[in-house]
Amino acid sequence: MPLVLLLLLLVATPVAAREHLDCPETIDINQSAAETLRCLPGVGKKRAEALIAYRDAHGPFVSPMGVAAVLGEKLALRLRSRLRVGN
Repeated sequence: MPLVLLLLLLVATPVAAREHLDCPETIDINQSAAETLRCLPGVGKKRAEALIAYRDAHGPFVSPMGVAAVLGEKLALRLRSRLRVGN
């Protein structure tokens, strides 16, 4: 019976949510590739690419809240505990 429940859970879980299972708890916004940035809730392909483009144009982020310039302050505030700059 537990196997059936596990299979139902896997089928019922959206693919995007299953992809996030291997995501790191915190993400270095200055070193991460787009696919890693997409682990963040609310960050899809376009926002991840925008973060990288901003980083390439303006240099590394100084603090996690620097992403507000790209993502907006509201989303940056929600994500700040998952973001880091450097070690």
